Amino acid sequence: MKRMICLPLVLLLLLPLAGCRGRDPDQSAQGIQLYFLSTLAHGPAIVGEDYTGGDDPTPEQLLSALLAGPQGEDLRSPFPAGCYLRSVSLEDGLLTADFSEAYGGLTDVSLTLADYCVTLTLCQLEGVDSVSITVAGRSMPYRSHQILTPGEASPDGS
Repeated sequence: MKRMICLPLVLLLLLPLAGCRGRDPDQSAQGIQLYFLSTLAHGPAIVGEDYTGGDDPTPEQLLSALLAGPQGEDLRSPFPAGCYLRSVSLEDGLLTADFSEAYGGLTDVSLTLADYCVTLTLCQLEGVDSVSITVAGRSMPYRSHQILTPGEASPDGS
């Protein structure tokens, strides 16, 4: 009996991450999500909010919207004050986003959450398969790995 009650609850909690596997080529820009931190006590830590910018956004436009912060009252930005985007480059499906020194102040869980808000947001764009995040042009040496994919943040690992 408990299993029958828990299964729908677990599925409901995982539902916000169901769309984190990249963008369908036929999907409009309105289907793009910006990922932020939830302030709710229960449920997923990272949730999406509709991107309301124009059609076919660039990585810079998505990151600008992400850094501007969420519109929803139950969401908050994972980025520290003063954080800004320095540059973006895309080569062979790997998008490298270089942030200001403020991003380098993130550690542990805060760094992981910010990294995946960026990764989940950017990997919806056509041609973006993975993300590398640098700070002032340098890799962050205390990360376990430098190339991030949306599947790592997905509940089923795909």
